[in-house]
Amino acid sequence: ADRLLEMIREFDPALMPNYTKFYIGLSKNAQRSGRIQFVPQKKRLRLRIFLEQSQEINEKLEQTKLDPRYERQAYRFSLDEDDIEKHGDALKELMRRAYERKPL
Repeated sequence: ADRLLEMIREFDPALMPNYTKFYIGLSKNAQRSGRIQFVPQKKRLRLRIFLEQSQEINEKLEQTKLDPRYERQAYRFSLDEDDIEKHGDALKELMRRAYERKPL
């Protein structure tokens, strides 16, 4: 999760981790942002990126071989450290899109 948080801070240094019982979210100026969530596990990290599903995003993800699920308005990934290193640019772009999108 630390590496992904570093990536997120590249496009907004004010974002801070917001720890809850079930996941790590993000907050800025004490305001929660529910657009990206991390769920740490022993060997993996579950990442939820809340974006509307689109053909463009699906095609980019097919090239990465990350194989996310899309449910409840979020792309859901199960990542290990190698996945984050290999596909960091694609994940960063998705997180940027989720952060920059307008609220529903």
